[in-house]
Amino acid sequence: MQLLFDENMSPATAGIFSLLGHPSLWVGDLDLLGTPDEDLASLLAGYDAFVTFDLHRQHSERHAINQAIVDGANVIRLRIRGNEPDDVMSQVRMLIVPWARIENALQNRPDLGLLTITDQGLRVRETNRVTVAAWPS
Repeated sequence: MQLLFDENMSPATAGIFSLLGHPSLWVGDLDLLGTPDEDLASLLAGYDAFVTFDLHRQHSERHAINQAIVDGANVIRLRIRGNEPDDVMSQVRMLIVPWARIENALQNRPDLGLLTITDQGLRVRETNRVTVAAWPS
């Protein structure tokens, strides 16, 4: 499973997932640091999933990412409380704990577009493309 990690994720997290057998890139590896999410959205189809913390708070970014999901991209959103987002092990734990479920869902559910991971990886909320398409733009 090929992953693209947003710039708000640690590049070390992408490296760890590559070592685990999932070819992974951090947007900085592609010289795309600071690239607006509207532009990143066009790249998402080339990856099995885009991993991020934010779900694009600005209207234009949210619209572009939601449209990418509707068009077939997969997004994994990590929701970490407090000051832990910069902690590589928190990021890895959030993904590793539910990894079998994440991988199974992304490989076997083409209708699925967004996975939101919370509570240190113990909760996974699945949102399908039809639901994302119905969100206000």
